[in-house]
Amino acid sequence: MSCIYLNGKEIFFEYYADNYLNEGCEAEVYIYKNLALKFYKERSIKTGIDKEMVEYLKLIKTKRYLMPVGCITSYSYKFLGYATEFKQHYQTMSSMMFDKFIDEVKFLEEDTLLLSEKGVDIEDLSYDNTIYNGSIYLIDPGSFKISMENKSLPRENLDKLN
Repeated sequence: MSCIYLNGKEIFFEYYADNYLNEGCEAEVYIYKNLALKFYKERSIKTGIDKEMVEYLKLIKTKRYLMPVGCITSYSYKFLGYATEFKQHYQTMSSMMFDKFIDEVKFLEEDTLLLSEKGVDIEDLSYDNTIYNGSIYLIDPGSFKISMENKSLPRENLDKLN
């Protein structure tokens, strides 16, 4: 049993095959209660977000982007990764009614503009970072950056979403 900290609160977590969800270039993902815990790999191909970025992003309330809800640290307060809300992926988007799809795109556009307003440059939007369970969710904010000075950020972010 491993002792890690989520938002400074000690939790006991074990890396088991049963709670393993997936992995990408920079992190391994596990389920813990209703959270997806994203642990950065020691030797990642790309750099993910840091503790300060997690703290900033967790204050932004979106409907369809799954934003960090907390930092994961070791007992020595070393940043290990972050947690997001866990959403089960159990349907394919091809089964979605067109009217529902339009509604989901509107939510994604609203969220994208909100993130742009907060100076967040969204990156790494892909089908692999999308889940559908009746609603469309974008699940990987690990490549987001702050870009407060970019006046064209809303247009650039909407282009990336498209």
